[in-house]
Amino acid sequence: MKIATTLLVTAGLSGAALAQLYSQPWSAPLPSHESRVRWCKTPTVSNQVCFDDFRVTVAGAGVFTMNRIDWWGTLSSPNMWQRPMYIAIYRNTPGACKPDTTAPIWKICLKPKDFSFQGNDCTGRQVFRFFGILPAPVTLPANTNLWIQISEDDRQSWRFGLQDFGWSEARPIRNCPAMTLSGAGAFGPIVNPCDGNSADLAFAIYP
Repeated sequence: MKIATTLLVTAGLSGAALAQLYSQPWSAPLPSHESRVRWCKTPTVSNQVCFDDFRVTVAGAGVFTMNRIDWWGTLSSPNMWQRPMYIAIYRNTPGACKPDTTAPIWKICLKPKDFSFQGNDCTGRQVFRFFGILPAPVTLPANTNLWIQISEDDRQSWRFGLQDFGWSEARPIRNCPAMTLSGAGAFGPIVNPCDGNSADLAFAIYP
């Protein structure tokens, strides 16, 4: 479904004007993937959720401070854009290329501050960039592989019980390929429905 609407970006939110701690933007025309939890407060998997890994390299104390997260994705309706999203960060599973989902080291239910149209993907869906401003700075470990999850909050979404958000792909793959976790507890790499290959997912982190 295509979304016909006029989109404006709030002044000062443009990523081009800010330093980035980590960035892998959407690679047009790569598609998106369902990432949905049942509810932010009890974020059990609804069908599947997606994760991607990243590493912020800094000198000195070995930590970094994050104030903003952007992500790219698709929506079922313009009514969905300011609904809460579940965002969590995990450590890497030792000796494996997947997140340790035992417990996140940080999590939040976050409404985007704004969004902007980016183009159409290979399935014909419109892709948007979402600007997420954190309510307070967050300090996280640097110089190590971490995993980020960005998921729709189904309970507060536009259509309860249905997918309303898709997290868009990025290439080339950096470190590990992005992963999915099914409601049955099975991990696997994401698979592009247009070309059958693995990919990363599109997001950016700012100080």
